[in-house]
Amino acid sequence: MADNKGVMIFIELVDGKLSAIAKELLGAGRKLANELKEELSAVAAGSGVANAAAEAIAFGADKVYVVDAALLKDYRTDAYVTVVRRWSSRANPRILLLGQTTIGRDLAPRAAARLATAAVPGLHCAGHRCRDQAAVNDQAGLRRQRPRDLQYGTLPQIATVRAKAMAALEPDADRKGQVVAVDAGLDPAAIKTTVLQKGGA
Repeated sequence: MADNKGVMIFIELVDGKLSAIAKELLGAGRKLANELKEELSAVAAGSGVANAAAEAIAFGADKVYVVDAALLKDYRTDAYVTVVRRWSSRANPRILLLGQTTIGRDLAPRAAARLATAAVPGLHCAGHRCRDQAAVNDQAGLRRQRPRDLQYGTLPQIATVRAKAMAALEPDADRKGQVVAVDAGLDPAAIKTTVLQKGGA
């Protein structure tokens, strides 16, 4: 657990651009990272998503892992959970945040199972913050004040955050950050699902 540092955001994209929840998560992640005095990273996965990296940095990320692959064009659980597990394992974040969306609700618990940790759904209040917890190996932890306090005994701490629970930062186009293009590492034969039809909004 001592090697886990930093905050990581899973970015959801719409037409290759940051979704509203992604911007909000970056704002929340920036606050947490500042409190921890650690790095805020983000994972942008999909097909044709390279241009999203600069936008993520403008909204607060220090580092963006760009996972651009044709197999990620449509959301499929088995492909995306492989990406999140692989890069969470390599980056070793202390905290991993996802949106409380259809994708986030599907992905978070599965990623948690792969990483042998827990996921808390639907953080939604201003009390979602970092604090010191001597009882948990002196690690800083996410805290939800309503309806009860929740503490983790494993890392990374994974949570989904409801839309509009946090405010996005004002984008800073001059902000500098690191963009890391990475291989998805996907085996087409291991992806068992096929998108037959996309649902409407």
